[in-house]
Amino acid sequence: YQNFENLEMNFVIFEDKLDATEVKIHKSSCHYYTKQLSQKPDTTIWHESLDFKSAQDKTKTIASKYNKGWRMAKCCC
Repeated sequence: YQNFENLEMNFVIFEDKLDATEVKIHKSSCHYYTKQLSQKPDTTIWHESLDFKSAQDKTKTIASKYNKGWRMAKCCC
């Protein structure tokens, strides 16, 4: 994820409340994020982050809560 460390952009973290998938970091401009904002599903939480390092730290914390892994979303790589 070294390519993202110096980017000045916002990121969002996808948390699946049903514990079905690993925790994923998306760019805040990602179509999955912007589409779900209008739908407001009950099974997911989106966490905002101002930079990649903060997103990565928060993602690790959320992933440990579920004993799951985490990754950068494939759609945002």
